Amino acid sequence: MAFDMKALKVLVDKDFEDDGLYAVTLWVDLEPPRYISISRDVFEEPDVIYIEAQDQIYGKKTINLRYSISDLVLRLYFTQDADERFHWNNRQDVSISIDKENWDEMLPTLNNIFDR
Repeated sequence: MAFDMKALKVLVDKDFEDDGLYAVTLWVDLEPPRYISISRDVFEEPDVIYIEAQDQIYGKKTINLRYSISDLVLRLYFTQDADERFHWNNRQDVSISIDKENWDEMLPTLNNIFDR
């Protein structure tokens, strides 16, 4: 599968302290965005996903973000009926190639973020 960028580093917050916050940050080889961070707080705003890329000023809360996985490529996309787009490419989707070793660590947290 073709991809837009490659993850250089992956940071996962696994909710170690039972605070209800799940987050994945991907540092990528494309600038902008340089990084993409997605998170969800299951206690404060359980139906909302927060996504930030490049800078905090571009961060937004959404209910329209989805994901799919194919051949170690993570695709983040906004639903077709949403007006939202990624600010650096003006598209509704982005795909990121991720190394196999990062998948095993990232996948459970990613599932918790999108399990609404």
